[in-house]
Amino acid sequence: MLNFEQTFLEWCKQENIRVISQNPILYGIQLFVTDGKDTVSIHLYNKGTVLIQGKPCPLLERMEKQYSKAPSPVSFDHIGMDEAGKGDYFGPLSVACAYIKKEQEFELRKAGIKDSKEISDPRILEIYRDYQNKVAHEILVLMPAEYNQKYIEFYNLNTMLAWAHAQTLEKLLGRVPAKVAIADQFANPRVLERQLLSKGQEIKLIQQVRAESDTAVAIASIFARAAFLQGLENLRKEYNIDFPKGAYGVEKIGKEFVQKYTREKLFYVAKLHFKTTNLIVR
Repeated sequence: MLNFEQTFLEWCKQENIRVISQNPILYGIQLFVTDGKDTVSIHLYNKGTVLIQGKPCPLLERMEKQYSKAPSPVSFDHIGMDEAGKGDYFGPLSVACAYIKKEQEFELRKAGIKDSKEISDPRILEIYRDYQNKVAHEILVLMPAEYNQKYIEFYNLNTMLAWAHAQTLEKLLGRVPAKVAIADQFANPRVLERQLLSKGQEIKLIQQVRAESDTAVAIASIFARAAFLQGLENLRKEYNIDFPKGAYGVEKIGKEFVQKYTREKLFYVAKLHFKTTNLIVR
């Protein structure tokens, strides 16, 4: 056991914090700890970095006070994968894979690269413009017409999403020497694993909860969000309608669109399998 792990475990013992379980992860170990009321996940990496995860609670505050509040970078060459538009009724689904090198980690963290959900849309587009030529990546964009056709083929969103991830990963692996890829965990990890193509099957795929804490996944999420925003903007220009983001409160715009362009045209701007479609066309 590393001295760092021993020090951490000794501190837990002194603080009456019990280790529930330990699991090996890439370049380190994951522990679940409890104070008898709350539970927190801790990633201890071999070089002494710490990643603390959990819902806001006194135990989490104690951990963050003892160690660093911000996750420390885990420096190794790898690919991050993420998507955008999955929960948006209008606009495309976009999937991005980004490959970052060990030496890029600090620069990206310093530049404020984090989960796209924590960054404004204008800033998302700025980051994409700044880093699209600095970070090797691939983006797959399924505009609504192609999305709807693919959904007819798969008839399952998770399977279709896994297919899109696998396609994008395979294309990026054709030009970068990655050995590891990290993605947000699917409800059933086998769904993504079954879709992997030849190159994707040769690397180590890690699926983990809150994967966006990883820098490569974070910038992939930014690239995917930028592609979604660009796709939505293209639809706005084509139909002269400001399509809203999200899936709630969009019926009014949907009905206005149908009245102006007919219900058949929804195929080209919206994800038709959403229940929202029934509210719009009924």
